[in-house]
Amino acid sequence: MIDISTSYKQISALKDYHKLIKFLYFQNTLSDVLFQISENDIELVRLIRSYGVISDFKEKFKLIISDYAKDDIFLELITEKRFKTTSEGTVIDLKTKLEWLEGPDEPTSWEMAEAWVDSLGGEWRLPTTDELCTLYLPHSKRKGVYGYPLCIDFSFKTESAYSRWSTRRNSNSAWIFDYERGYYHFLELWVKGSYDRAIAVRFSTSS
Repeated sequence: MIDISTSYKQISALKDYHKLIKFLYFQNTLSDVLFQISENDIELVRLIRSYGVISDFKEKFKLIISDYAKDDIFLELITEKRFKTTSEGTVIDLKTKLEWLEGPDEPTSWEMAEAWVDSLGGEWRLPTTDELCTLYLPHSKRKGVYGYPLCIDFSFKTESAYSRWSTRRNSNSAWIFDYERGYYHFLELWVKGSYDRAIAVRFSTSS
């Protein structure tokens, strides 16, 4: 079932690649005809996604579009979706089986992040640096509201911050991961950075 919330950016990227896809994969086939007569943009996305689950097609296309600036947006259309947003507002990573919940979109110190996570209950905790690293997408072209790279999946909605708090380092500092530059470092526990936010994680129980 196609997700009708497909973004305008994704639709635009699809249109950009329309002729290339048709020529390389659908030429003189029934799918070629279907591709040409698709009634609307959503139907086009449905068709591409139906082919996107085919490994051979997917791998070839990754190589072909690697030279194009919009590859990360378009790959989301033709590959199986890694992140699933739930009705409760959490994000499940189907690859790592971790479930994520974004904290308040406001400048946040580690002390504030810890207090917020503790208030959640339900086995939520602050993530390790290794867990935060799994969310980093080095080839992403996404940018935050201030124009800097924000290399994390679009399932995570906060765009005004670039760093997420991790676990305590020692009695005075804690680790924090930077999704602009792709590395973690440490800050004092009380520092309330303008671009720093809380995020909680737990192991997903969803199938």
